[in-house]
Amino acid sequence: MDVPDKTPDHSILEWKLAVMNESPNDEPAFETQFKGNKRYDTSKLTTEFLEDCVKRISETVNRIENELSSNRCINEAYGAFTNFLINEMDLAGLTVTSPTKYECKSKQCKAKTFLKPYWSDLLQQKWDAASKKEKLWLKCSDHTNIKRKLKQEYCIARNDFDKHLRKAKRTYQNTLQMDLLTELEKPNSRDFWKQIGKIGISNDRRDQIPWEVIDDTGEVIMDKECVLQKWKTDYQTLFNDQTDSMLYDECHLDRIKMGEISSDPELVDTSCLNEPITRCEVEKAVRRLKLRKAAGIDNIPAEVLKNKTCIDMLQKIINFCFENGVSPLEWKQGIINPIVKPNSTDVRLPLSYRGITLLSVPCKVYCDILNSRFGDWIEDSGVLVDEQCGFRRKRSCLDQIYSLYSIINDQMIKSCNMKTQHFKSLINQQFSHEWSYLPCIKACKIILV
Repeated sequence: MDVPDKTPDHSILEWKLAVMNESPNDEPAFETQFKGNKRYDTSKLTTEFLEDCVKRISETVNRIENELSSNRCINEAYGAFTNFLINEMDLAGLTVTSPTKYECKSKQCKAKTFLKPYWSDLLQQKWDAASKKEKLWLKCSDHTNIKRKLKQEYCIARNDFDKHLRKAKRTYQNTLQMDLLTELEKPNSRDFWKQIGKIGISNDRRDQIPWEVIDDTGEVIMDKECVLQKWKTDYQTLFNDQTDSMLYDECHLDRIKMGEISSDPELVDTSCLNEPITRCEVEKAVRRLKLRKAAGIDNIPAEVLKNKTCIDMLQKIINFCFENGVSPLEWKQGIINPIVKPNSTDVRLPLSYRGITLLSVPCKVYCDILNSRFGDWIEDSGVLVDEQCGFRRKRSCLDQIYSLYSIINDQMIKSCNMKTQHFKSLINQQFSHEWSYLPCIKACKIILV
């Protein structure tokens, strides 16, 4: 800054300031990286959704096909698909506006209102009478029997109001309990859990996660960047064990790659697994989506996909992903919603929270198609043995326990004087030694000793 030695009166002062501009390549702060997802009220969604926007639909379809065929860019194609749906939901008025932190603070500063579900005109009259008696008692400046009498009248009016308030609250709670029992007896359990959510039990949960963590040395850290870094490192190492596991068999993997495990690998037909994904498969997967569930990082709820237009667009994207072995970037990302564990000792430890990851709903459709196709092929080809029941339909743990019980019961009935060693050999024949760690098998062996 250049300042002269003497400046005359009524002159113009000139200041030269040098400001360093930030580089455009600098990464934004954490607050600007993730601004939060929009919320959409899908209960307002009508059957006429996407029926009056034929021109915009054709433009979006052409853009998706152009990105997939010419540019071979799945991210641009999927971006066109998500932007189209988000714009249509905004035009349909489905956006839910959440109050800002300043609005929340102003609401907290307000006085408590009488928005009780059991509030009635009688309670309002009793409250007004008690308030009037209280004002007369407090404004009385005479310290004689008059003020003592006004206080007694106020106490009587207050007790009368409290008695009617407790009675109205009990009546309301009994009515609510009977309604819950009625909803519980109905076959549709969705209405029952909706009523449970309205009671207010969820309001007792912790609203915010504290901005402080405990590091490995036991020191409490309150710096924002350090807190975020601690959460990041803990969740990165949660399921990434760097130590060598003794349960992993490299020789077994090599034998599978060489085809030595299967005696006749040529007889297993896998051509049906590589066929293009049909529209019928996409439609069935979309139909199996659960409604009223949280959306992923792309803000696409399941309700907006249940129409013919979205199914046609989604089939093009899914087929390109399947044939080229690629996937959009949004399908590889998720929003982790930490929920504190019931028996957690310290909420300042990141691993005291159960990380619920919200994935993209179109990604769930793609995974459902692959899982359904692979599961049907396994059942039809008979690749798995009959004893394998994990992740297979109509093969629950209770069925296997019943099978074990039937084997033991039949053998005990046939030969009550059977030797113990022979009985153990029968159990080992029915259940492989690889399953001997199961509690039910151990229990049988303990009984026979």
